[in-house]
Amino acid sequence: MRTSQLWISSFLALWVLTGCASFSAPFNAPQPQATQQYSNLTAADRHINMVLIDERQLINQRRASQANFNEQLSTIRAREGLAPNFEASVRQFVAHLPNHDRNWRETYTYILVFYVDGLNRLEPLRGLTVRNSAGERISESFQVSPEDHMLEITISGDKYRIREPLQVEIARSSGAPLQFTVPVVALPNRPNR
Repeated sequence: MRTSQLWISSFLALWVLTGCASFSAPFNAPQPQATQQYSNLTAADRHINMVLIDERQLINQRRASQANFNEQLSTIRAREGLAPNFEASVRQFVAHLPNHDRNWRETYTYILVFYVDGLNRLEPLRGLTVRNSAGERISESFQVSPEDHMLEITISGDKYRIREPLQVEIARSSGAPLQFTVPVVALPNRPNR
């Protein structure tokens, strides 16, 4: 009996070591975390890069100094390895936003905005869920804007009051869902009014 147990244990160890077994990490397993704002949140997926945008901060920076705004976008694109259209997409979004809605500041208090490099690999989205650390669903709806590669997720509370990581799950039309964590450090900062 001991010999067969030893043989089975050895076989399983060899099986795992040689890569014959593939286990996917559970959603709540530790994932690589962004260490700063505007970091790629989906680094585990080599086809999709997602960066959470702080639209107020970018609009304020653009108004203060166009040169610094452009430099920040170039730095983010280079650091995160984003597509060349990142800068043009964010510029277009930031320029369009104040003209789109007079109350955009209040409206976007409840919307998380992501730039998505590889958006075509997500579309059509079958569903999307954002949960807080207690597991409560806080997402209400989402909107995809293919022309500027933006994904907007409406949430039930003020995004500037969130002080915990968020779990995001995007159901794709084919394949496994895309799951990632938005760490606190990546969330937009409370704006100065």
